[in-house]
Amino acid sequence: MVTGAEQPSGEEYVRGTSELLADSDTLKQLKIYAGEKKSQFGNPDIVFLLSGRDVITESKGKWDKNGLGVGYVSGVCSEYFVALGEDKPGLYTGMITLTHELAHVLGAVHDGEGPYSQVSGHPGAKACPWDDGFVMSYVNKDARHQIFSPCSVRQIEYVLGRKGQQCWDVASGGYNMSTQYPGNKDIIDAICKTVYPDKQVESEMVRHPLFTATQKNRI
Repeated sequence: MVTGAEQPSGEEYVRGTSELLADSDTLKQLKIYAGEKKSQFGNPDIVFLLSGRDVITESKGKWDKNGLGVGYVSGVCSEYFVALGEDKPGLYTGMITLTHELAHVLGAVHDGEGPYSQVSGHPGAKACPWDDGFVMSYVNKDARHQIFSPCSVRQIEYVLGRKGQQCWDVASGGYNMSTQYPGNKDIIDAICKTVYPDKQVESEMVRHPLFTATQKNRI
């Protein structure tokens, strides 16, 4: 449940430039900032930073622009309760990243990986192959990339169970910020027009066996 959102006036926790965001360094600073503001934020279980900057990650001593987000595994309801990801405003490109990183914070490792060593008895995800392409994989080949593997569900249930009822009980009332969501036809139409400004586009609702409804876009 999203219980609050804000557009910050200052971003003292960001490490990078006006266009780039260094993932690990920013995450460390976000942890400090969110910890100090936790009471002001309404004592949330997780704080997520959604940024329009290009998230970069350090790889072999060099900066790599292929990064999308980062979060502390099993950080929910602890001082490590933060994650971040990039998003192109108006296009909802960051929704899969947000889901992926929130799952990390809720206790899920990548599909195909073993148990998380910092959590005793953690089930891990060895039984769910990376190439199956669920949310906790980077493989995106079909609609499974929009749902969790059984391994992810099992890990999240295990971690939340260990955290205790005070973690997973709803402690504050959420509020509806909008009646429009990414799956709505009007929003899909707007996204298509943004991506293809010089073409006449429309969207059509179609059924998919894994979902109640998805969108089929026509150009």
